[in-house]
Amino acid sequence: MSQRVEYIGIDIACKHLDVQFPEESRPARLPYDDKGLKSLTKRLPEGAHVVFESTAGYEVRLADHLAGLGITYSQLNPRCVRDFARASGRLAKTDEIDAGVITRFAQALRPRPTVHSSEHLRILRRLVDRRDQLVAMRTAERNRKHRSKHQQHDVSSNERMLKHIEEELERIEAEIEAELAQHEEHHAVVERLKSTPGVSTATAVVLLTHLPELGTLDRRAIAKLVGVAPLNNDSGTRRGKQTTWGGRRRVRSALYMSVLVGIRYNPVIKDFYQRLVARGKPKKVAMTAAMRKLLVRLNAMIRDQATWSGAPAQQLS
Repeated sequence: MSQRVEYIGIDIACKHLDVQFPEESRPARLPYDDKGLKSLTKRLPEGAHVVFESTAGYEVRLADHLAGLGITYSQLNPRCVRDFARASGRLAKTDEIDAGVITRFAQALRPRPTVHSSEHLRILRRLVDRRDQLVAMRTAERNRKHRSKHQQHDVSSNERMLKHIEEELERIEAEIEAELAQHEEHHAVVERLKSTPGVSTATAVVLLTHLPELGTLDRRAIAKLVGVAPLNNDSGTRRGKQTTWGGRRRVRSALYMSVLVGIRYNPVIKDFYQRLVARGKPKKVAMTAAMRKLLVRLNAMIRDQATWSGAPAQQLS
């Protein structure tokens, strides 16, 4: 007989946790420190599955504590929880109310346990996110320089800023390389992904840090998680167009750039994309389908610890 799962909803604040324990009418408020986390651990029932929302980084300490003790947890999208609350008729919002809503959300939808990221992966992710910020800053400065090309003083300022950004980008990229060199397992994953024509180091590190589930889910689940799976839009006799929705935007952006390169240099992706366009598919639809195909192949490669092959997709998915 399977063990009963007890969902424990927690609303996280900077200095306290509101915890909805089973059989208690109101959440308990615990301090968000070592003492409070120890108290939480002692009060968790057997078979506990802790659920909480992403909260701009405040959740990391709790996730580390639970993972260190082998306690299952799920980190939820706050928008999904809020939509559930509205659908349930709970329009008011307080920390206590949220703890109860999170618990009921988990009981109703039984979320998949979150794959815990190590401290090393979190460091890498912060470096990747910082690199993204610097690239965006560089693009903005280049655009300003172009618009100010007749104003020499502004152009000089733009050039100084661009030089500083380029130097910082080089430093961040060197840190990323150094972090990878210190962890053979993650370095091997990145090298395996990079064996794919069109997948750069930057894309491989994004997949490593923003999609830790890669290689652990089946093809349909990984495509839906990223947001490249076609979703039905039917009602009665009406058959609407299938569309993609939701998912992990940063991963999709990385896949898009890889497919853009792959259409020219990756024979498998190039042939797949051109066949879809030749059949009359809009180029945007063909791009999304190619992103899904590439993701499925990468997922299979990590699962099987294999490098890229030009073999038919059926052999790798």
